[in-house]
Amino acid sequence: MAGNCARVDNPSTSSHQNLMDYSQLVDLSPDGIFVSRNNVIVFANPAALRLFGAFTPDQVVGQSPLRFFPPDRHAHIRERVRQLLLGKNVPAVEETLLRLDGSVRDVEIIGNLFEDHPIALFRSSCATSRSGSERSWPCARARSG
Repeated sequence: MAGNCARVDNPSTSSHQNLMDYSQLVDLSPDGIFVSRNNVIVFANPAALRLFGAFTPDQVVGQSPLRFFPPDRHAHIRERVRQLLLGKNVPAVEETLLRLDGSVRDVEIIGNLFEDHPIALFRSSCATSRSGSERSWPCARARSG
């Protein structure tokens, strides 16, 4: 059916091919996406790598996600992950991302679970910095969609 966004899998389609299709979708996403297992990043899409300031996945994969956030936010982030693991929804929040080059980037981040492991979806906000001239948070949503 034209215009229908839902995909109905053909029984003859292999699950491997379906995973490849989803992987390509994630790789093309303009939003940064990373998956964490046991407090270690195991996957980051190209948009996440750009936001982290990384050129290759090995600069990010294997790191704790907390490495990319200010220490004073770690307890809050751990609590959000705990809530996710309890099956609760957590709202999107603005956080400061610490990039590999030492610069900072304001991002909107939301967490979810994927195969019982936390994942994060984040995008750059249009606020230039917490100490600089901030623009209103909703402009990040307006620019992204």
